[in-house]
Amino acid sequence: MHLHIKDLQVHGYCGILPGELEVGQRFSVDASFSLFSQNLDAAVRESDLDAGVDYAALCNAIESFMKENKIGLLEQLVTQLGGELLNRFSGIESLDLTVKKLHPPVPALHGYFAVSENFVRK
Repeated sequence: MHLHIKDLQVHGYCGILPGELEVGQRFSVDASFSLFSQNLDAAVRESDLDAGVDYAALCNAIESFMKENKIGLLEQLVTQLGGELLNRFSGIESLDLTVKKLHPPVPALHGYFAVSENFVRK
């Protein structure tokens, strides 16, 4: 079973240009994850939030990380954020994480920049 958080919009600091690290900008974060089977079984069988993952706590952890860290490259941000989430949420077995920079400083771009990475707990 895969659990999903889609389009969590947060303010953060990531970029090479000085303004990106001073003022920051909006990001969108998608997180899809699976739990260890014993955690999932307990969460489903007993409605045990402690056995699963509290979605609100996961969202708060992402938002806090984005607000508290200033990181140069989007690739670094995704790698560090993924590691932080695995450290804080021990029930997560695997995590697919995508971070989108919604308004990168490229005038002709009408979309976004994004980096995705898959994390698997060893």
